[in-house]
Amino acid sequence: MLFDVTAAAITCAIGLLDVWLLTGPLADIYAKLGQPMGFSPALAYLGILGMTLPLTGRRVFPVTTLFVVTAAFTVIGLQRVPEWIATSIALLVVIYSVGAYAPRWTQRSRVAALSVIAAITVYQLAKADYGAIPELDSSEVALFALFNNSTAVGVSVISFAIAWILGDAVRRSRQRQAELATRSAELAAANEIIARQAVADERLRIARELHDVVAHHVSVMGLQAGAARRVLDHDREAAVRALRIVEDTGRRAVDELQRLLGMLREDARGDDADGGPQPTMGDLVGLVERMRDNGLDVRVRTTGAPPELPAGVELSVYRVVQEALTNALKHAGSTARVDVELEYAPEELRLTVRSRATAGAALRRTGSTNNTTAIGRGLIGMQERVGMHGGRLRTQPLAGGGFEVLATIPV
Repeated sequence: MLFDVTAAAITCAIGLLDVWLLTGPLADIYAKLGQPMGFSPALAYLGILGMTLPLTGRRVFPVTTLFVVTAAFTVIGLQRVPEWIATSIALLVVIYSVGAYAPRWTQRSRVAALSVIAAITVYQLAKADYGAIPELDSSEVALFALFNNSTAVGVSVISFAIAWILGDAVRRSRQRQAELATRSAELAAANEIIARQAVADERLRIARELHDVVAHHVSVMGLQAGAARRVLDHDREAAVRALRIVEDTGRRAVDELQRLLGMLREDARGDDADGGPQPTMGDLVGLVERMRDNGLDVRVRTTGAPPELPAGVELSVYRVVQEALTNALKHAGSTARVDVELEYAPEELRLTVRSRATAGAALRRTGSTNNTTAIGRGLIGMQERVGMHGGRLRTQPLAGGGFEVLATIPV
């Protein structure tokens, strides 16, 4: 807005200065040259004001501004005011503004206004005073003037057309950018919804698995409590052992139950969880063997003494290894080599799954674009499983092909 006001003020000042010069210091010079100024100074000043001041609203009311400027230009043209600087600037700017800021439904208005401006330009140039030529009548003089000024007319019309074309190109570009911004925002919102849904689905699945773990702990507590009750009178030591198991199992059940409640969501939906016992660390051997049967070269290395882990931690470790091996088989191929490292530190468990692909497998993975969603959901699942135990997960591609998954879980 400030730019438009400033530009309009400068253009107006130039036009008023030109009119003042034409009616003042230059009037006598033109008279001596046989070209006296025959226009009304008041109408000339009004025409300049009418052409320049409306430019302040060219962005908001481009078509209205164009018609006002055209009307003012008509006054200046009919008065034969030889002022071309401010009038040319005003015409070019307003025509550009119509192309850039007017809506598409005003197409006819633009064409009509351009036609009016072109006609006035032709009329003004055709009425140029060439003096009396006795051999020619008035129509021949007009034709001669129009022919002599055809270059100027053509330049004016072409300049106006170029100004409109540039403005229309700017408007189209602005519309495309707005559409791209809208689509990008919609895509980002859709991706966020998909990611949230993926997290919710994964947490619900984890919660169902932990439900089975808690149910197992409660069953053990019930059995041990019953055994303690039966032997309490004649074997107090066996009863104490059973009660200790109940106590320890109860603590674990409470821990797992807290994690379970943290996973549940009010809007979680899905099918019923599959039955059967949940896998533990001991089932990793069978998982590795199955992957080897599928052609995957899996090598397992364990460091440190394995402590007694909560069932939820064992389940999460198993699922992380399972997901990592599945991704390696799917995207790196059966010729890949996968190293699984389990390091039992005093206060944490470190799990590393590192897959290295051959050149052909790496190319095959690079060319695959249909499983992006599945990969993303798998990583989300691993992050949720590790994070629910207060752990950290990091995934990264390896130089030369391959992938690495590093998980750290407190124990």
